Amino acid sequence: LETNPQPAKIVAAAGLPAPRDGAARSAADLLTLEGITIADLLPVWPDLVNISPILHSQLEADYRYAGYVGRQQADIDALRRDEAVSIPAETDFAAVGGLSAESKDILRRLQPETIGHANRLPGLTPAAVVAVLRHIKREQKHTASRAVS
Repeated sequence: LETNPQPAKIVAAAGLPAPRDGAARSAADLLTLEGITIADLLPVWPDLVNISPILHSQLEADYRYAGYVGRQQADIDALRRDEAVSIPAETDFAAVGGLSAESKDILRRLQPETIGHANRLPGLTPAAVVAVLRHIKREQKHTASRAVS
């Protein structure tokens, strides 16, 4: 699915969404788009007929969500790498974008000292901890740029 990329003209001629940049795309690239199925790709990649129909929905889902899974893995890697990052005592959790009211309340009440500590708090999702980490890093950059000015 990831080999044999086809030019945009061929993809468009088959009625599939052609990339605006005109670059060649593989079947895997097109499966990341909403509503595209392996059956839709057969006019351009006839060899896909050899894939068992039982596997179609699984492959379609795997490729469609690969980008999301990759971003989540990057977030997990960031949490592991940055477990020791200190959370400043003066952090205003109300100013952290993307946090639910419940997450803000947990953070305000328990005042975790590090990202690792926050990651282990009951009721706090990994997404909330990533939001706190991003907020801290953004604040550190902002403070550093003010110090340079």
